Amino acid sequence: MRAILAVARTDWAITFRDRQALLWMFLMPVLFIFVFGNAFRGGGGPAGKKPLPVVNEDDRFLGRVVLAELADTTWAPEEVAREDSAFLALSNWIEIPPGFTDSVLSGERSTVRIVRRGEGSPLRERGHFMNATLAALRILSHLHEIPDSTRRAGSDSALAAAYDSLAARPEPVSLVSRTASGVKEKPRGFLLAVPGNLIMFVLIVALTGGAAQIAVESAGGHLRRLGASPLTRIEVFLGKLLGKTLISVTQIALLMIVSTFLFGMSWGRDPVGLALLLLLFAIVSASIGCLLGLRVRKPETAASLGVLITLVMASLGGCWWPLEIVPDTMKAIGHIFPTAWAMDALMALVAYGATTWDILPMLGMLAAYALLFAFLASRLLRFD
Repeated sequence: MRAILAVARTDWAITFRDRQALLWMFLMPVLFIFVFGNAFRGGGGPAGKKPLPVVNEDDRFLGRVVLAELADTTWAPEEVAREDSAFLALSNWIEIPPGFTDSVLSGERSTVRIVRRGEGSPLRERGHFMNATLAALRILSHLHEIPDSTRRAGSDSALAAAYDSLAARPEPVSLVSRTASGVKEKPRGFLLAVPGNLIMFVLIVALTGGAAQIAVESAGGHLRRLGASPLTRIEVFLGKLLGKTLISVTQIALLMIVSTFLFGMSWGRDPVGLALLLLLFAIVSASIGCLLGLRVRKPETAASLGVLITLVMASLGGCWWPLEIVPDTMKAIGHIFPTAWAMDALMALVAYGATTWDILPMLGMLAAYALLFAFLASRLLRFD
């Protein structure tokens, strides 16, 4: 056991003296998390709401009321004029026509337009339509209760005061929406970016630097010299595997600490399940790195293949986007790779409040991958 630990400690120390390795282990993951975490947060409105551009050409009180009523938990209305430079860049917006207040108060038809231009998003257009429809229902229900005498007087101040008093009343019916799965919040922002980049960068370090280091030792005769020592072949292999696993575990621990303090990441309510999951994934990554380094004897080739393999596993395994949004066929293909099982378990723990019991199938699959890749790698270790 002491010999295995000595080999592992040497590998760990060599890696942490390599500045390029440290760059990819810590700096690049944090940079990627920062960029994609902010990108996944959605629109730039207040409290993470999506901006809703509104061209308000009505200069009376109903135009202002529509703007206020369009605000909800998802959308943040932003008034835009046609002469603004920002208007030229819009692809989706809502238009309130001139004379809107006069037409509505006189009982004439008036249309609030939901506009999509060029490559504008159909999904955003439908969201605008639903939001505008709900706003119209609220406005019409309140207008119906304003006395005829106040409406006929036509004073904006009197109409606005009457409308505001009606809108301030408690709603007679409230609608509460909850997900059956018990999700407290939709995974977005750093809750999506941190797990995906953590898994991807642990894998890429193991499959590039880790594999290349073993290839260098093989080509340079270091493994042959170890074979001439009193160490057995299995001791050398276990030492290499343990060293690569410790490197991954160190990387995971430091990235978790940084993500907690810099990005406010929460790691769920089951630290035991989280530790088991990340340890198993560290072993899987180390095993694949050893397998690649022992199979491909050229360091440059091993590192290049490591990048390619990582990108395939990360993209198809759910590190770049949730597998819930892909077709069933692509989801099944993604679960060929250990990254998909790791992401399923990690998102279940940190986003959905799962426990160790809930992720046992994923842990079992990762353990099977670890045994498979470690066995294949051990068969490739030669001292000649």
